[in-house]
Amino acid sequence: MQLLPGDWWGRSAYRQYKDQNSEKRYEKASKDALATADKIVEISKEIGRSPAQIAINWIRQQQAQSQPIPILGARSVQQLTDNLGVLDFELSPSQVEEIAGFTDFQLGFPWEFLHEPYVLELVHGKTYPNLEFHR
Repeated sequence: MQLLPGDWWGRSAYRQYKDQNSEKRYEKASKDALATADKIVEISKEIGRSPAQIAINWIRQQQAQSQPIPILGARSVQQLTDNLGVLDFELSPSQVEEIAGFTDFQLGFPWEFLHEPYVLELVHGKTYPNLEFHR
């Protein structure tokens, strides 16, 4: 049973609805966030990967700063397959730096709190400087 006529998705009314909602969706985004998104799209076009793959790999490649775990937001098998395509390539160091230059990525709470000297001493006592991190 077909609920909508086959050409419904192609109608100009739908495109207009979609465009209006896209504007609403991004109206609260900061200029920095939009600039970052534009840079991600630019890099994705340069190397022939999706913007989602670029963003996920950028997060994956932040291991020197912290131990982030990208969370995939796939809603379909096609999106999941695309997201898992990040395992086939890495961004160049210059591409990672280009994206980093556009974003003011803050780890925030709880990372910043847990790395305060008084919290480290409270949790580890005087042993914290002796710990080896193997990650």
